[in-house]
Amino acid sequence: MLRIRNKMGIGLVTTVLCAVVLLTASRASEQGVPGPPVDPIVGIWNVNLSSAGGPPELVTMTFNQGGTTVEYDTAGTNSFATPGESLVQGAWKKTGHNAYTFKEQNFIFDPTLSADNLTTCQVTLSRDGNSFTATCDLAFYRCSVALCPGAFIASGPATMTGTRFE
Repeated sequence: MLRIRNKMGIGLVTTVLCAVVLLTASRASEQGVPGPPVDPIVGIWNVNLSSAGGPPELVTMTFNQGGTTVEYDTAGTNSFATPGESLVQGAWKKTGHNAYTFKEQNFIFDPTLSADNLTTCQVTLSRDGNSFTATCDLAFYRCSVALCPGAFIASGPATMTGTRFE
C-alpha cells in the first residue's frame, strides 16, 4: 500500500511539473512578450547597384534574422527569364558597430546555365538604421551542372546604396 502511494505521489509531482512547463511555454509565445533582439540590418531594402562596365541595377534585398540574405535584381527586364539569372541567396554577419559583411551566389543563364557569380560586400549601416552603403567584389566563374564554380572568368568592384523598405 505504501508503494502505491509513493508511485501515485511521484506521478502527481510529474504531472504538476509538466503542466507548469507547458503553461510557461505558452505564456512566452503570447503577443506582447518581447522576443530576442532583432539586428538593425534585418529587413527589406531597396538597393541601387553600380558595377564597372555594367548597367545600374535596381535590387530588392532582404537581410533575414539569423544571417541569410535573399536578393532579386534586374537590369530593367525580368532577370528570371532566359537569358537571366537565378534568385540571389547568401549569408551575412555583423563585423562591428553598424558594420557587416555578406556573401551571395547566383547562377547566370545564357540561355542555359553558363556562369556563377560570387559577390562579397562590406556594408556600413547609417546611424539611424534606414540606409546603408556597401563596397563589393563581383567574381564570375564558368558554371555547368557538372562543375560549378568552374574556371575563373573575371572580377570587378561594385557599390551599393540601400534604403529601408517600410
